[in-house]
Amino acid sequence: PYVLIGSDDFDFSAPNVRKGIERMVTVLDQVPQIGVASGRVNDKPYELLLELGPDWVKAKPGYRGSKRVKEIDYQLTDLTVNYSLIRREVFETVRWDDDVKIGGGEHGAFFVDVKRAGWKVALVSGASIKELVGNATWRHSDYLAMRGRAREPGRPCYLRRGINHFITSSGCEMHGPDCTALTAEAVH
Repeated sequence: PYVLIGSDDFDFSAPNVRKGIERMVTVLDQVPQIGVASGRVNDKPYELLLELGPDWVKAKPGYRGSKRVKEIDYQLTDLTVNYSLIRREVFETVRWDDDVKIGGGEHGAFFVDVKRAGWKVALVSGASIKELVGNATWRHSDYLAMRGRAREPGRPCYLRRGINHFITSSGCEMHGPDCTALTAEAVH
């Protein structure tokens, strides 16, 4: 009933990983409105609240409240890191742009669609994973170049959804070809 999203550089062998995934399963089993239950990578926060406009998305760190189910704490948010357990039904109305290479905005655009579709997103406490570090022998020779693309401008997945501006507290991080840079204040 769920799809686990993770990266090929995550260390799934650590003993706490299974327990964290089981915690995500419990949250999804108990709260049907939650479509995405996520953990953290390297214990770093990556949770964002999204405000949606006609052709813009404004993002800021934060949560919409804390909840508890079966002794598991979780926080509601709108966008999380790519370590998530996703309810299969989410994919009936929300797509992941798999035709775009890393860095095309596919991750953020997916969460915009999740929000537009009315699903909730939760960060589940105790669900964390670490990246494999210090061992470059396992990775493909083009791996670092592919990861580097994530920092390049131009996000076709946002543009497909009519989003010309992705605004953070520091200003317009992504904009369409005819856009002048916006600040968060300019949206209001």
